[in-house]
Amino acid sequence: QRSSNPGQPCLIYRSALHRPSGRRSEDWVRFFVHQCEWLRRAHPDQQASVIIDRIGSGLSNQDPSVLSALVPVVSKCYPELIGRIYIAPVDPILYVIWRLASLLISDELRQRIILVQGGDWKARLARLLDPAVLPRRLGGASDALPPAPT
Repeated sequence: QRSSNPGQPCLIYRSALHRPSGRRSEDWVRFFVHQCEWLRRAHPDQQASVIIDRIGSGLSNQDPSVLSALVPVVSKCYPELIGRIYIAPVDPILYVIWRLASLLISDELRQRIILVQGGDWKARLARLLDPAVLPRRLGGASDALPPAPT
């Protein structure tokens, strides 16, 4: 289902840059809340998409404690602000984790989360979102997001 709002704001999180041992879950929640509040002021009449950029992400970047802390915040505080949540690329391990984790979240939130998997994930993501706001590294046409550090 393609975004119905061309040019809609996107929050992009690079999970490969996340180091679970570096910060408390509460710090990540505060960071997310700060971004949502900025988004609410900057784009008061628009829903945002959230993109979880998993390029280069592995088991060392996974942090279930942050996820479990963020789910209630998204569900209770920002249901009108956050439209869809896209996770890409999704490998088989994350898909198995998702199958288990999805049992713990509400149907409403589960329906807003889109897992983008397969060898053509970039093309699929570009069909789901406005390519003008999607970074090139994710299959779009935007240069707004610099390449990931190596």
